[in-house]
Amino acid sequence: MMAPKMYGRKVYVTAFLSTVVTVPMVYIFHHTELYNHHGGEARESIRGMSEKVVSKKVGLCCIAKDEEPYIDEWVDYHLALGFNKIIVYDNSDLEELSQWGKEKGPNVEVVPLAGVAKQIEAYRDCALKLLHQNEFKWAAFFDVDEFLILKQHHYVGSLLERYLKEGALGINWRVFGTSGRLVYSPAPVTKRFLLRFKDNSVTNRHVKSIINLEDINLNATVPIRCHYPELYSGKSQIDTNGHTFA
Repeated sequence: MMAPKMYGRKVYVTAFLSTVVTVPMVYIFHHTELYNHHGGEARESIRGMSEKVVSKKVGLCCIAKDEEPYIDEWVDYHLALGFNKIIVYDNSDLEELSQWGKEKGPNVEVVPLAGVAKQIEAYRDCALKLLHQNEFKWAAFFDVDEFLILKQHHYVGSLLERYLKEGALGINWRVFGTSGRLVYSPAPVTKRFLLRFKDNSVTNRHVKSIINLEDINLNATVPIRCHYPELYSGKSQIDTNGHTFA
């Protein structure tokens, strides 16, 4: 799905496309705004803003395979943004993330799901899990190489409380390349890859979604695709400017 010509300017997803690690996400301003273990740097540009507590919770769903070197950074980053629950579907053959999930605590759940082409199944199951817990209102569907960037809010719940009353919020990618790196180093992904495609790159026009769970048509053949959901009639996917996606 492609975004309108004018992007919503309040939020981005950074995407890293690399010979070292494949990472499609939204946008990163500058590496010093992105990441530390507790998410402090990610909030540096908006420190001091007051935000009310949001009563409804936000879940994050993903499916991962062979992501052990990167998933810890990704989970810590998004927990710091205020995601209340992260459900990771482990697509490896040996349940490689099982012990890691136990060590991450109650806000992270790992679900074994080996096999081919399991993304749609994982997304649907994740949406159902969150719906059955009545306190969850929204869910994001990202990959482990995708990091959400908030420009005007400390926490994702505050963003959604303002901009996503119903339907889905489409969030543009900002894609990062190799930054000239040809070999692996143990530094965080958000510190290693700092050079991105221009804003008007066709690649950046792709989106990922955060969805109001009650508006997903889970009876559809494919209720949640990689870039957009199947919503009930009358519901739509918008950006933070209120523009409906084509």
